[in-house]
Order: sequence, then structure tokens, then C-alpha cells
Amino acid sequence: MTYSFILGKNPNLSLVEILAVLEALKIDCRPVFIGEQVFLADFSKGVDLEALIKRLGGTIKVGRIISIIQKELKVEQLAEVFEETDKKVFFGFSYYSLGAESVTFKNLWRQNKVFGMELKKILKEKYRVSLRWVLSQEQTLSSVIVAKNKLLTQGKELNFFVDQDKIYLGETVAVQDFEEYGLLDFGRPNRDDKSGMLPPKLAKMMLNLAQAKFDEVILDPFCGSGTILQEAILMGYQKVVGCDNSVKAIEDTQVNLDWLNQKYPEKNIKAEVFVADAKEISREIEVHSINVIVTEPYLGPAKFKDSQIDEIVFELKNLYLKSLEEFYKILKPGGRVVMVSPVWRIGNQLRYLPIVEQIKKLGFTQIDFSDFKIEAENQSRSGLIYQRESQKVIREIFVWEKKN
Repeated sequence: MTYSFILGKNPNLSLVEILAVLEALKIDCRPVFIGEQVFLADFSKGVDLEALIKRLGGTIKVGRIISIIQKELKVEQLAEVFEETDKKVFFGFSYYSLGAESVTFKNLWRQNKVFGMELKKILKEKYRVSLRWVLSQEQTLSSVIVAKNKLLTQGKELNFFVDQDKIYLGETVAVQDFEEYGLLDFGRPNRDDKSGMLPPKLAKMMLNLAQAKFDEVILDPFCGSGTILQEAILMGYQKVVGCDNSVKAIEDTQVNLDWLNQKYPEKNIKAEVFVADAKEISREIEVHSINVIVTEPYLGPAKFKDSQIDEIVFELKNLYLKSLEEFYKILKPGGRVVMVSPVWRIGNQLRYLPIVEQIKKLGFTQIDFSDFKIEAENQSRSGLIYQRESQKVIREIFVWEKKN
């Protein structure tokens, strides 16, 4: 069985997350194609795609490949995908080029309107039902369009993954729950730009990179307003701990967790939260007691002058290294740290926090994902980039493992 994954805006991170989750679930797959938008893979056994996309934070859509067409695509082949029904049918198309746009891709996209009109005619004659063709100005339909236009519940989104000499014809099975992410991000009662602006999607991706078992202890020592704790609980982790050196942050976290309990009473929301300084965390938490630390420390000011960067780097270097020295004490052997590190845009250059080699000297091994990267984002580093357009401070995610 061949499945398709439509990757998010940070494709390297999305891809590595998929592979980490599949490894944790002991699901084998063989990559067929890896690109900036698309990951296609053969699976030896069937996978619950709806459950899988709920687990993933960085994947937009998942689907299955119906057939591989090596000659001319005919509309009749599309009509065969639809089942008999007496309800109104909704359908839409998305076109993905596997690599550079080929002649095959350009010709297929050029025939988009012809395909749509002819498919509508065939299905109307075949099933005697009304139909709606969902259109977009773009070559691909967004997850919002797919969900809101009933393409999953009362129709189909057909995907054309076009190689140089063949077309993978697929259908979307599930899309990312954008409404729930919006609620979990902007719907929380306490949220501010200092105590926690980590997107829930990224929090989930970081937890997946940790590959922790659901009965292991998860700690966020810079918990802010509790985003990582929130996502860990919703994912099913049973032992969740958070702390912060800010009393306000802990109060915000507790309010947000109480709100979460009201929204998801079936989840039995519970977490241990308290005030503590990450640079002295071994005074509060027993040594060798934590399985995984997932966290975003302070990244420095969101707005700054380029002339201030040396001072910011010096301050954060001290914060990160002292905290990691403490993390080493409280982690069990083989325990992991998944942590965000800031990258600054200074003119046309990127400025990194220069601590990688020093972290290794503390006794950590860096988990290197360079073999899975789609393209080299940062030649001298092996972290994973998460960024949004126009951001001056970029997030770089590292995974560290404590040596046995």
C-alpha cells in the first residue's frame, strides 16, 4: 500500500517527525518520493491514516495511492474511483509535481477544466445526483477547503502526483484539524508573548521527536503558559511535569490546564506544575528521574537592534548551558532533550547560538537528522528549522541524548 503525506511549511521537520512516529509505532515503510511538498512511501501493512494525522503536528493531508498511470490519463479512470450514492457529490483536484515540473505535469494541469467538466458530466449521468466541483486558483486545495467543502465526508479530493513519466493517482483520507489547533492556540484563556507563544503544532512535533513511551515522565522546565504540557496530555502522556521561574507563568499554566479539562473532560487532565529555576532544577527534581525533557527556553527579545546581538547571545549562551548541565543531572541514562535554540536574522546573514560543541562536552550526543533532510537548510548545523515568514528570530530544534 502506498500512502501520501502533504508536508507543512517546514518540510524537513515534518518529514523527520513522520519517520520518528513511524519508528515509535514500529511501522515499516519504504520511501518512494521525498520532496518539499510531498512524501510518498510504500507500507507493508495498512495504516490508520486518520489516527496517524491526529498524532502528527507537521503534516497537512494524508491519503492513499489508488493507481499508477504510465500512459495518458482518461477521465473515465477518475470516475471509477467514486462509489454509487444518492447524495450530492463534491469533488476537487490537487496537482503535485514530483521534482521539476515535467511536460506531463504541465499538460495535465492545462487539462484541469476539461477533466472537471467531463467528470461532472459522467458522474451525473451514472448516478443521477447533483454534483459540485470545488475549485481553487492554486494547483492544490488547502486542508481548509477540503474539510469545509465536504470532500472527505461526501465526496473526494483526487490528488495527481506527477513524475517525469507517470502519474500517481491518489485520494485524500484525512486532513489536519485546523479548527482544533486554532482553539488550542488562540482559544486559551491565558496567552502572552513572554510566557509562551510556542505553536501547539510545534509542541506536538517536538514531543514526537522525543519518541517517549506514554508511561514515561515528560518535563518542560520552561513551561511558560503550558503549551507543551497541554499537547503532551492530549497525546496521552500520563506523567507530565512543568516548571518555570515565573510565578505568573505557573499561574497561567494552571488556568490553561483547568480550561483544557473543561474542554476535554474525558482526558482526565492532570500535570504537576511548580515554580523553579531551570538553572538549578536538580534542587527540585530528583537526579536520574526524568525520561524526556521537551522545552523552549527564553529565545531573547522578539524585537532588537542588530547592535544588541552580541549581548543577547552572551546572555542566552549562559542560560542554555547552565540549564543543560542541570538537565544532565536529572535525566535517566539514555534520556532525551528536545529543545528550541534561537537563530537570528542579521541583515542577510543568520546568527546561531554557538553552543553545540559545548553541549556535547556536557555528555550529550546529538541526534543527527541530516540523512533525512530534503535540502540543506543550514550547512554547518544539524538542527531542524521551524520558521514563519518575516520572523527575525527563527527556531532551531535539537534532539540531545544523554550518554549511558
